[in-house]
Amino acid sequence: MASSILDIDNIDTQLSTSDFNAVEYIDKLLPDDGSLIDLTKTIQKIQARMQQTTESIREAVRSNSVTGNNSEAILKDTQNAISDLSGRIQNIRGQAVNTENVVSQICKDIKPLDNAKKNLTTTVTTLRRLQMMTTTVKQLEINIEQLNYSNCAANILALTSFIEYFKKYETAPQLEPLLSKFYDLKRKLRNKINTELESKLYSGTGTEANLPICAVIDAYASDFRSNTIEMFCDKFLAPYEDAYRNSSLSEMQSRYQWFKQRADFFNRQYHCAFPKEWRMLYHLARVFCQKTTRHVKNILKNETQLDVKQYLRAFEVTVKFEQKMAESFATVKTVYIDENASMPDFENSAEGIRQKYAWKQRKEQHLGEIVKEPANEFIGIIACAFAPHIDIYLQAEKQNLEKIIRNTENYPDSDIDNQSKTMSSSTTLILAMKSCIDKCAGFNVSQSLRDLFKMLKGLLKQYVVMLTRIIPTRCKKDDHYILACCIANTSSLLLSIVDSLATKVKSLISHKKRRKIKVEDVKDSVGAELRKQLFILIDAIIKECETPLAQIGNNQWQPNDIENSRLPPKLASILVERFSIISEWLSNDNMNRLRTSFTQKVVAAVRDAMFRSKGVSQSAPRISITLKELKILVEECTNAESDFAKKRIDYEFVQIQTELIILCCPDIAMTVTYISKAPKPTKEHFLSIVRLRGYTSQEDQAKFSSEYDKQSAILKNELG
Repeated sequence: MASSILDIDNIDTQLSTSDFNAVEYIDKLLPDDGSLIDLTKTIQKIQARMQQTTESIREAVRSNSVTGNNSEAILKDTQNAISDLSGRIQNIRGQAVNTENVVSQICKDIKPLDNAKKNLTTTVTTLRRLQMMTTTVKQLEINIEQLNYSNCAANILALTSFIEYFKKYETAPQLEPLLSKFYDLKRKLRNKINTELESKLYSGTGTEANLPICAVIDAYASDFRSNTIEMFCDKFLAPYEDAYRNSSLSEMQSRYQWFKQRADFFNRQYHCAFPKEWRMLYHLARVFCQKTTRHVKNILKNETQLDVKQYLRAFEVTVKFEQKMAESFATVKTVYIDENASMPDFENSAEGIRQKYAWKQRKEQHLGEIVKEPANEFIGIIACAFAPHIDIYLQAEKQNLEKIIRNTENYPDSDIDNQSKTMSSSTTLILAMKSCIDKCAGFNVSQSLRDLFKMLKGLLKQYVVMLTRIIPTRCKKDDHYILACCIANTSSLLLSIVDSLATKVKSLISHKKRRKIKVEDVKDSVGAELRKQLFILIDAIIKECETPLAQIGNNQWQPNDIENSRLPPKLASILVERFSIISEWLSNDNMNRLRTSFTQKVVAAVRDAMFRSKGVSQSAPRISITLKELKILVEECTNAESDFAKKRIDYEFVQIQTELIILCCPDIAMTVTYISKAPKPTKEHFLSIVRLRGYTSQEDQAKFSSEYDKQSAILKNELG
């Protein structure tokens, strides 16, 4: 009832809405039968509210009628007020127009005065600067006479700034004498500086007293600094020209030793004589390399019969010297991580985790990493002179790499790496190949790198073929299996490394020529050899298990009562023994590659024996049970732990299991059973099973062939 009264109290609000619904309102007042008890009170309450509403309406009407009597007077007062307001607005607008005219006139009068002020300010500033320029020219002249190089540098910088300011007035007659005087003083000062440098620096001594002279040189803001550096380098390295101009390639090492000694002498005598930003030792190294390049080109040009050993030795020491210079003059820069960069892969180790969180911190806090960037302009600066005879270098490198391959072939057992379970020569070979690429980059010729990479691909093929060749054809000892596993692991390793070699070469040549660096051919060759190596390993195991596998197929074996085995004797022991070695030495990737092929070979051996035997129909149940045990043994030996690996093994055993089912079923059901059970049913395979069942006559073969066609057509119609 309380809710009903509350609804009645709010009836005024609800009645004022446009979507008021009387039926819904009554439903709310009287929601159930129990509320009908208070129906009389509710009606009285509504009637009371109706009476109040009626009184409110009457009061509103009376109020409106009173207001209506005065409406004409109110309207007249309102019109008068509006008229008065309009007049005031017009008056204000007129005053605003007058004010705007006055302000415009004032601004018009002020503008010429403002322009005059600006012109006067510019004139005063120009006169002051002209006066300052005149004074500075006089000061420069005095400082030149007094050899006050520190003040000379400041004067030249100031005068250079003044000249830049007066550039638009350079044709003015007042400036011409000053400019002429300034340029004359600069020439005079430059001559004095050259004389000063000749007496101080080129005589073999240099101190910090030379720094003001360097400041003057920098103040010239022209080629004065570069010319000074070039002149000093030529004079400082003049003894090198005299000593090695006509030397041979055999003295390349002594050339670089000479420069090292000369650089040490510079650090002792001239370290403080030049500003650090001049990088004098860097320029000395560059000029030395340029001179050496000219010498080497002349030597190779005039050499009638080139000594190969001298050539290779000279090239080797040159590459090492260039790498040393690139490291010595490396620059340091700060590298920031792009906020959109994805996190790289880190090793799952303590150090890898530390690097991962350090990387995240740098990215989140925008912290820079100090990176040392080698001076790669030194790489190839001298070695490019050896490029015309690159064929000699390539041939020598090929001989060195072939020597590694021959040593592996001659001593394969001593080449096994027990830790990595690969052939240690593969690491030596790859490192040597990467070193060859680095050296060949020194020629600074893209074609040389492409030729080298082509040669390296051929050597990789040669190496892998050799590895296949040295696998014992009949593995009988544990060492034979270990060697075969290491060889397969090595081939798998090379298969993954080929791309990194190609990437290294591509980074050293132009973008347009990178598409010519292809690895598909060598990867195909290495992959083919890897498959051969695994097949050799598989065949060796199958050869040892040949007799017990055949016994399963022809059902010619007796269980061992002592061992209570469901497989032929020795089969389990052979497989467990061999795969204990293989599981330890063969990589997981290669075990996955081996598993399917090995299973196929095992099933094929059993099937061959089964198809050659007579009366196999009677033996089919026992063979089927034995095959289930064999499948479990294969799974255990090949580490088939994943569902995918087990499915692959199941797939290989399904075919022979289907054949056994057909051999056991009635003649009338053979065709339907085969078509429904075989993974890939074919008529030829079905007829071979029929022959195994004993139906060898042409009449029987034709009968089952016709039945096969009929049932196949029915199945196709059902599926279609």
